[in-house]
Amino acid sequence: MALINGIMQINDGDALVFAAVAGTGILLIPRYLVVEELLRGELVSILSRYQFPSGPPIYAIYPERSFLPLKTSEFIRFMEAEWEVFSKFD
Repeated sequence: MALINGIMQINDGDALVFAAVAGTGILLIPRYLVVEELLRGELVSILSRYQFPSGPPIYAIYPERSFLPLKTSEFIRFMEAEWEVFSKFD
């Protein structure tokens, strides 16, 4: 593992893709987020043998309680189901 320092820090997936397409450098991002750019030839895969760690890169953070509000637990279930759909494109 190498620590890479740069002049740009971005915590938004769309902005990362935009910056990479603009030629500012390389990015490590799930393939489903750059499918269109790859198909158009705006980006190329350079580390195709690299595997992401398993599990979604998203977290549900909420206060610890004895009983979780229904809307919170339903939202978490919804996001888990949605992640299953997106992970098939990875």
